[in-house]
Amino acid sequence: MSALVGSNPQAFLDLVLPGSSFIKHHRNKLGISERQPDAIIQAWHPIDKEFLFNPEFQTSKEKHIPERLLLYNILLRWQFEHLLPVRSEVIYLTKNEEIEQPPLCWPTLGKRNGEKSLFDYGNTKMWKKLPEDLIGLEHMELLPLLPLTQGGMQREVVEYMFARLPGEQYRQLATMGFLFAALAFHRSKRYIDREWLERRFSHMHEILRESPAYQWILDEGIEEGIQRGRQQGIQQGIQQGMQQAVINMVVAHFPELEPLARARITAVSNLERLQHLIMDLSISHSQEEMKRVLLSLDPDA
Repeated sequence: MSALVGSNPQAFLDLVLPGSSFIKHHRNKLGISERQPDAIIQAWHPIDKEFLFNPEFQTSKEKHIPERLLLYNILLRWQFEHLLPVRSEVIYLTKNEEIEQPPLCWPTLGKRNGEKSLFDYGNTKMWKKLPEDLIGLEHMELLPLLPLTQGGMQREVVEYMFARLPGEQYRQLATMGFLFAALAFHRSKRYIDREWLERRFSHMHEILRESPAYQWILDEGIEEGIQRGRQQGIQQGIQQGMQQAVINMVVAHFPELEPLARARITAVSNLERLQHLIMDLSISHSQEEMKRVLLSLDPDA
């Protein structure tokens, strides 16, 4: 999402803060700390004048998101010497009715009548946007988000998205659209639609395999596999390396799943199945979802 915003910050200003004009896209890492917000955009609005916009993207509810926004807000004000107000926003990509609502409140010591300190921020819920809301803004960079909108999981909408993102010029956007569509179908348990997506756009798997992110996931495991291959045979070594890469991916998020992951993944010998498994796990954002994927593995695959 950081890369997507960086490719066209004005698109996301139009999506969240209509009437705002892009001025500058700042580097994400805050110089005064090790913190790294998803995006820092300097913009201008006819009413609010110049300000900083900090959108944070979430696929699911997490603890302390408002507190994280407050921390980024303070750090940004400090870094810019309080010269610019900061607008903080959470952009929820997938549906969750239990997300925390602004403002963030906490007790103020020494005050009577239950007075509290307040921090206000915005919530943007993609599942409440309509496909035409995004299409009408006329930014190609918003098209990958179509499957996340209300009604966006219709096959006609997904087909429209890919039709608008043809060829090498839009390859990266089409890849993101494919992943968001897979995520939306997965979260909604629309497994038949997800199977349709993978059959209909099977070429996207080849594109994914060539992407830097996919290679980054595999690098460590494949390197280990090649080393083993010198003793065991290259094919077997690569297979074991891919298995280890997938196990590492699970353990990095949920260490307690390591025994299950090791038992299930090492039983899968098909390289193509292991490649598909990487995508399945990459769109699983909770321990329960990842465990379900592991339990669904066919030991004979």
